[in-house]
Amino acid sequence: MLAVPIRLFLQQYFTSMLRQVLSKQYILGCHSTCADWCIGPEATQCIQCPKSYQYRDLDTWKCVDVCAADKSFNVEITSEQHQSSFKYCRGFNYYVDPSSSFSNIELGTQNFPFKALDDPFRELFNFGVPALSKRVNSLPLITVNIMHGSNTTIHSDNMPLIMVNSDVLIQQGNIFSPIFLGRILITERSTWNSIELL
Repeated sequence: MLAVPIRLFLQQYFTSMLRQVLSKQYILGCHSTCADWCIGPEATQCIQCPKSYQYRDLDTWKCVDVCAADKSFNVEITSEQHQSSFKYCRGFNYYVDPSSSFSNIELGTQNFPFKALDDPFRELFNFGVPALSKRVNSLPLITVNIMHGSNTTIHSDNMPLIMVNSDVLIQQGNIFSPIFLGRILITERSTWNSIELL
C-alpha cells in the first residue's frame, strides 16, 4: 500500500481546520451522527456509513453491505485525522476538474471531482486493479473524464504513472453533459513522441 502523499495530508488538514472554523461560526456543520465528517448538514450526508462494515455507494450515496461487482469495486481509505476508515463503492467513471471550487471534498464523482489527474490512477493501482483482476468476465472500461477548459499535469519524475494491461479511457468534456471538446496531449518521455487523443 502506498503512503498518503503529503499533498493529500495537507489538504485534509486545511479542510479540517476550515470545517472547524466554519462549524464554530454556524455557517457549516455536520449532523451530530456524522462525527464531523460530512458533505452537508443532514444525517444522510455523513461520509461514513452508520455501520462500520457497510460501504457508501458513491453513485447513489446509500450504504450497502456489498458493492455490486458488475458496476463497482471496493475502496477503503483510512483517515488518521478521523481515526477511522471510509469504505465506498467506486464506479467505473472518474471525474477530474482541477478548477473545481464547489467543495474541498474530492471523491472523483461529478459532484465532488478529483482535482488532480493522478488521483484516479493511484486509486486504480491501490484498489481497482486487484479487485478487477479477480473478475471472471472481461474487465470493464474505466473512464477518466477531464473537465473541458481545465489544465492538469502529471509530473512523471515526482509521481510516475505506470498502467500495464489496463482498459482505461481518458476523455475531455463537460462534466455535466457528454460533449467532448478539446484534446488531450500525452507526451512519452522515453521516446519523446507526442500522442494526441481527439
